[in-house]
Amino acid sequence: MSAFSIPPENMDGQTRSGSLARRLIWTLVIFTFIPLTLMAGAAYVRTRQLLEEQVVTQMQNQVTTEMNAAQNALKVKHIRLDRIARRPDFAKAMGTLLSEGRDTFAFNAARNQVISIFEELNREAGALVFNLYFVADENGVVLAASNPIWENTSLVDEPLYAKLREANNQSFGIFDFVPFYPEQFSLVTVGQYRTTDGAARATLVGLSDEQSAQAILKSLVDVTPLSRAYFVPDYGDYVGLDPYTGGLQKFLSAAGQRETLDKAFAPMMEPGADLFPSTVK
Repeated sequence: MSAFSIPPENMDGQTRSGSLARRLIWTLVIFTFIPLTLMAGAAYVRTRQLLEEQVVTQMQNQVTTEMNAAQNALKVKHIRLDRIARRPDFAKAMGTLLSEGRDTFAFNAARNQVISIFEELNREAGALVFNLYFVADENGVVLAASNPIWENTSLVDEPLYAKLREANNQSFGIFDFVPFYPEQFSLVTVGQYRTTDGAARATLVGLSDEQSAQAILKSLVDVTPLSRAYFVPDYGDYVGLDPYTGGLQKFLSAAGQRETLDKAFAPMMEPGADLFPSTVK
């Protein structure tokens, strides 16, 4: 066996060399890898934000498209009632209904003429525009209706009808519109029949049942499957889609939730307000 030794001066040189190498490595890490890591993290966060914004924008655009389609469907209802009210044969029949006794032949003939006009114009692309409809005079007495059982019924004591009576070319969401749709949601479109002097002498009302409203909400939810869609009726309780049955149900909210929703929806309820998708936290 043989033995050898390293002079002390060589050991000091190796120590200094190793220390220098370590300093160089740490310098490389500090000035190269750490900045790269920070840049990569910032790029990831920014890319994620951009993707989220893009997804939200796409969803809002799709929801806006569906909302526009729903608004166009309501416009069809408004135009249809207006067309009915302006027809000369409708005006002639209304003149008879407003002046003749209910038991006379002339009244019954005029009533049948009004129903015939409604039936003639109550379709759009093969689908019903209104499920139910009626015409009432200034006193709230139903002169003619799609369901004869409602005829000669007085609505003067119905609070909702008193409010609707003043509307023209407007649609309302109503829950529990008695006697037409008790304990159900309906879309109610109102128009006015005016005589040549411009006075409103009768009210035309077209009603669409829950199926129409349900189709509107479903089209919105289909665009954003994890969301919930609700109708905020002008009168009555909030309603939304039941996640289990797919039907409409009352939305029972806490007082705080109701206040938050009311504040969020208030600007949308203003006359002439544009409707845009919004987020309610």
